[in-house]
Amino acid sequence: DWCEVLDGYDGRYEQTEQPKLYSGKVVCVDNDGDHGLTAGRVYRVTNGVMCWDDGEEMARKFISVDDINKFFADETECTRAKFIEYKGEAT
Repeated sequence: DWCEVLDGYDGRYEQTEQPKLYSGKVVCVDNDGDHGLTAGRVYRVTNGVMCWDDGEEMARKFISVDDINKFFADETECTRAKFIEYKGEAT
C-alpha cells in the first residue's frame, strides 16, 4: 500500500486568500541615478500595477508601498529607488 489518505481530507483544495493589491499614488524620493524612474515624480499604482517613466508596466504587482520599496531595495534589481505614499499637494 504505497498511498496514504490523511484523516479528514475529502479531496478538495483549500482556497488561499490572495493579498489585496495596492492602489494609490507614490512619490519617488530617490532614484539612485536611474533613468527609468524620476525622483520627485508622482506614480499612480492601480490594482498593484505601476509603470516606468516610459509608460511600460512593471513585471510584477505590488501589495503596499513597503512592498514597492522592498522590490527596489533588492540587490538583484538593476533599478534602485525609494518611494513614499503621495498625500496630495502641499498647501
